[in-house]
Amino acid sequence: MSDKTVRVLFTGGGSGGPTIPLLALAQEIRGLKKNSEFLFLGSKFGPERKMVEQTEIPFPPFLPGNSGVIGTGEILSILCISSEVE
Repeated sequence: MSDKTVRVLFTGGGSGGPTIPLLALAQEIRGLKKNSEFLFLGSKFGPERKMVEQTEIPFPPFLPGNSGVIGTGEILSILCISSEVE
């Protein structure tokens, strides 16, 4: 892998179930790429908040009803994986 910073944006929520594999993936990426950066978007009141806050991953919570996010229920996705352009 190159020396470029890898930035990953995760989202997952609802029951907290999707959060566990995403946090495991973050740990694996961090093991391979020490200068990786993560951000986890989730619900302000969802169970994922407490799970993510126990890690070093920033968690800016949002209120789904007021955020312009469309849809309900479980979300499991890796929104973005990108390398910093130097």
